[in-house]
Amino acid sequence: MGDVTGPISTLPATTHELPDGAMCDEHPDRPAVARIQGETDSFGCEMIDCCQSCLDEIRAYNRSPDARTGKCDWCKSDATDLSYHRDYEEGLYGPVYRVCGACRRRIDDEYAAELDFYNGY
Repeated sequence: MGDVTGPISTLPATTHELPDGAMCDEHPDRPAVARIQGETDSFGCEMIDCCQSCLDEIRAYNRSPDARTGKCDWCKSDATDLSYHRDYEEGLYGPVYRVCGACRRRIDDEYAAELDFYNGY
C-alpha cells in the first residue's frame, strides 16, 4: 500500500523511491513499478504505488488537456494551462494550488520587481 507522509516540499505527480516488495494499490496481485505523489497539502501527501498499467494511465492523464483544465485557485477564472504551484510566502511546505499561467506570471513578475528594487540598494 502507498504511504502517507508528513509535510513534503515536492508537488503532485513527483516520482519517489519505491520500497522493495511493494504491490500496486489498485491491483494487489501485481508488483508496483513506481511510487507517485498523489493528493498533497500542507500536512503531507498520499503516495500511490502502481503497476505498469496504472502508471501508464496516470502519465497519460497528466499529459492530457483535462489535467490542465479547470478553475484557477487564485483568480477563479477558467483556464487550460493550470499547474501545481505553491505560494512563495507560504513556504515550501504550504498548500498546493492549481494556478493558471497568467497568475504564475503575475506573481513571478511582482517578485522579480521586488528583488530588482532591493538589489538597487
